[in-house]
Amino acid sequence: MSETPINHGTSEDRVQVPVWRTLINLIIAVLSATLAPFLVCLCTFPLVLVLFYLFYNTAPTGILKDSITAVGGTSYVTSYFGFALTICLSVQFVIFGIPTAILGWRLGWITPRSSIIAGFLIGCLPWLLILPFDQSFGPNYPSTSQEILRVAGETLVMGVLGAFEGFLFWLVWRFLSRRSVPIQRAVDSGD
Repeated sequence: MSETPINHGTSEDRVQVPVWRTLINLIIAVLSATLAPFLVCLCTFPLVLVLFYLFYNTAPTGILKDSITAVGGTSYVTSYFGFALTICLSVQFVIFGIPTAILGWRLGWITPRSSIIAGFLIGCLPWLLILPFDQSFGPNYPSTSQEILRVAGETLVMGVLGAFEGFLFWLVWRFLSRRSVPIQRAVDSGD
């Protein structure tokens, strides 16, 4: 899909957006894509606690109450580590995302597919770079293949979260870039 100019006339008729405005839009798009998952985690954490409290207090004693306690503890720990995971991904997305977005803009490669691929790579490459320094692959662990699968799973999850943030970046970038280009209207000369 190629972009056509707003007006097929001379070069004076085409609208030029200043570079500084485009760079500001890129940074806003990266930061908003970075903050979106953090805000989702921030909003769901109190909801998990309230639901756990309601279920725990209304359940009769016995196996059901013990099950609710186990599920509540698991969801609390998952939410806690979800915050840490989101903060870690947000930091690496800001550090690597802004230069990647500027490079993509300069080369004209900001598309949904390229944003998702770049987000996936931004999400999983730092985890792969940490892999050689991981001390868990030692003689104390019973199975090296289980550790490799664990690291591969963590890397894949971070890549998928990065791809989601890349898609959010593209949505915000598309919104901001369409909003900043003024629409030229044809003037009726027959009035």
